[in-house]
Amino acid sequence: MATVTEDNRVQFSGMDYFDDDALLHGSIDYGEDLSFDVKQIVRSKAVTRWVTKGKFTSADFIGELNKAINDYLVAEDRDFVVVSSLSVESEGVPFRIVRLPESTINLYGALPKKFATRSSHQDRWSKLFPSKSDLPETYTAVAISLRAKHKSDAITKAFHDLDYVRGLLALSIVPGNSFTLGAHQDQRPLNRVMLGGLHSLHDTNGQLVDADQFWYEPNYFERQAINVADRKDRIRSEFQFYRNGIARAIGDDRKILEDSVIRYARALDEADRNIVILKLWSALEHLVVHGEQKPEELISRCAFVFSNDSYVDQVLRVVRACRNDNVHKGIQGEGLDSYCYQLHRIFRNMLGFYISRLKRFESTLGQVNEFLDLPASTVSLEERLVKVSNETRLLKMALRFRGGSR
Repeated sequence: MATVTEDNRVQFSGMDYFDDDALLHGSIDYGEDLSFDVKQIVRSKAVTRWVTKGKFTSADFIGELNKAINDYLVAEDRDFVVVSSLSVESEGVPFRIVRLPESTINLYGALPKKFATRSSHQDRWSKLFPSKSDLPETYTAVAISLRAKHKSDAITKAFHDLDYVRGLLALSIVPGNSFTLGAHQDQRPLNRVMLGGLHSLHDTNGQLVDADQFWYEPNYFERQAINVADRKDRIRSEFQFYRNGIARAIGDDRKILEDSVIRYARALDEADRNIVILKLWSALEHLVVHGEQKPEELISRCAFVFSNDSYVDQVLRVVRACRNDNVHKGIQGEGLDSYCYQLHRIFRNMLGFYISRLKRFESTLGQVNEFLDLPASTVSLEERLVKVSNETRLLKMALRFRGGSR
């Protein structure tokens, strides 16, 4: 039941609204690429107006929804700055600024004073995480500047881009393997390029956009910052290799590569190795078969890239079985670090392969996958080559015949 108060606010009693809102969310075609939060905002505004007017027909609700969406779309973009941090010591960061199509990311040894306004969140932060810093001293401070219509859009876009940069860095910084001596498994996330705990939203002058709101990592793990100063040049070179290679890809191919890197970074953020496997497999799946359920193609394409193809084939089948046990049977494994690191290495190699071949073939991901779908056996390839040569000879003969050269 809904009622309108004297000050024109809408109040709901009971739980029906929350149930119906979930159904509405999945049923509405917004006609635009809106974030989850913005969809929630325009939907809530439409429901409020609909109830206030008292005309409870579907046509009236759709009309109010269209008005709310239009209000959002005609609003002008404004400047935002999202402030966060990374678990890398500043002296090892190989660059101070990263310019992306929709944002500029600045990295600092010390956060500029104008953003000290975020300290007003400190009391609430301390209640959430009493023993953890919102921005550890050894972390690199980060400010992401961008334009957006709404603060929720700003946060979504900022962390899309920051997670992309984190993923590119992690490809070089996360080791190929690691183990802990003793009976206890290391429960820290595999990622060495973690987000700091508290994320604040500012205008360009440093003032908080909303003094009562900040964002944070629910499962925040304050990892000791890593010092990679001795590897700075190599990290910079590899970062540029991945970034430039992905930027050269065209259309949907570039988005597939970027989204795969973001999924990879977020997968490594997890502490639970079962979840790491689920998310890393998803990242690899997005990269190699573009999210489709084609496990055999995924395995064969990955194996094709490696000289020890039969070993990689076996590894992926074992990891897939582990993943399927978790998804379909609820069975969780232990001691899964080696599986996680193997998936990490395979993902890194596959991404590098796609980037190199896109440049060498001057082609698309689809054409590179046609190459990967060829037989891995040299004997089979030679047989295929003979067959293709014979077919080419016959086609030329047929062309001459039909062209009049009989």
